[in-house]
Formats: sequence, structure tokens, C-alpha cells
Amino acid sequence: MRFACNGGCPKDRFAVTPDGEPGLHYPCAGYKQFFTHVDGPMRVMAALVRQGRDASGLRDWYAARDAKRDLQEPCTRRSGERIEDCHGRVA
Repeated sequence: MRFACNGGCPKDRFAVTPDGEPGLHYPCAGYKQFFTHVDGPMRVMAALVRQGRDASGLRDWYAARDAKRDLQEPCTRRSGERIEDCHGRVA
């Protein structure tokens, strides 16, 4: 995820890595979770744009897929919560 944060601001590097190395940028875990979550859709959108196609159709595909899901299913964000508890009741 370094491409997005470039290692972060030095003033924020006060955490220690799991290996005991100092200088870890504190939002690294959040950046990693976010970019891991959006990696697949972003690659699909980039491919669509390179083909000269409209990438907004991907949003419609996700909306249609999510509308078919049971609110009792686990959330795909790996939160361990049901969709209803993680996102609220979806209209």
C-alpha cells in the first residue's frame, strides 16, 4: 500500500511493527484493509476504462448482487457481523 501513503508522514511514525521494528506509520493497518477491499473492483474499473467502456456499470452490478443477499449473511468485509448489523437495514 506504499504507493498510496509513501510510508506516511515521519511525524506519525511512532508505532512499532510486530517484529519490534520502530517507525511504523499508525494508519498502515487501515490502509491495508481499505486497499485490499477495493483492489478487485478498482482493477475491473481500470480494465473497463482502458477498453473505452463506462465503469459505472460496476456499481449497478454490486447493487443488484447486494439486493439479492440475505441480511442475515455474514458481511463480506470480514467484520464477522451480519450484513444487517454491519450496514444497517438496506432498503
